[in-house]
Amino acid sequence: MTLDHVALLVRSLESALERLAETGLAVGEIESFPSEGTREVYLGDPDLPGRLLLLESTGPGPYQRAFEKRGPGLHHVAIEVADPDAFAADARGWLLHPHSLQSQKGANTLWFARPGVGALLEVTRGKARDAEPQVQVGVSLDDASLKTLLDLAPGLHAAERGASWIEVAGAPRVELADLS
Repeated sequence: MTLDHVALLVRSLESALERLAETGLAVGEIESFPSEGTREVYLGDPDLPGRLLLLESTGPGPYQRAFEKRGPGLHHVAIEVADPDAFAADARGWLLHPHSLQSQKGANTLWFARPGVGALLEVTRGKARDAEPQVQVGVSLDDASLKTLLDLAPGLHAAERGASWIEVAGAPRVELADLS
């Protein structure tokens, strides 16, 4: 398994990008997805594992519902595996998200949820990449079941309650609370 990206819901892309400027991560193009109600931007080298995806809710849709329910913070973690269907068959405790139930057959991307875990797992068909993730993310463990997410995603670490953070080699740690 390879960490593809960690997605964070933020109040404002511009404010979050300003705060993350000191990390030195390359900033991609800001894209709008009206059908999903988001503006999004990737940070990091697309050829390396462990990018950061910032999501800003701009209207009705799944991201607005997530933001209203949980506020800013971790939305999903995306990993690459050789065979998403094989992963689904052995996903121990992770449930196929209703969206994936409709599109599972032959899909390159599947979404999973787990009761008690306030983040989704995106599983994408990809190749193993040996490089270390560009971004290290500390996630506050509000629930012991979140540990199962940490076990799946290299670059994701347990953090003290309420102290989630992002770290890029050579740059100061950024608290997730500072991005909201």
